[in-house]
Amino acid sequence: MQLPSQPALDQPQLMPHDVKTLRHWALGAAYMASVTPIRLSSTQLAIFSYAALAHYRGSPTTFSELRDAFGGAVHCTYKVFLERKRDRGVSLGWLKQVPHPQDIRQKLLYLTPTGRRVVQRLLEVLGPCL
Repeated sequence: MQLPSQPALDQPQLMPHDVKTLRHWALGAAYMASVTPIRLSSTQLAIFSYAALAHYRGSPTTFSELRDAFGGAVHCTYKVFLERKRDRGVSLGWLKQVPHPQDIRQKLLYLTPTGRRVVQRLLEVLGPCL
């Protein structure tokens, strides 16, 4: 199979910063794949990243906010990151649910110590790239 010498006209040209961004994403995804005993989808990785960012911003997210940001299938998707419970199959234990102080129907999602270590290590892996 011969590769075309020029990209197709309808194919966007990548700029150097685009390549750098894709490289960062690929390194981050490779690291995350190496620390999980299960396969995670890109949506699951995005959900964990969203929850971690909210945690570090000092404004932890809720399930409702995840559902609004990522769509209705979140209820099954994010549970893999929660602390282990007997009724849950695979659990990474990277997030914990804490009752919301003003709304008992809501639970805030915080990083666990394990989740913080995963994020810290991810930032170390990406450090030279950032």
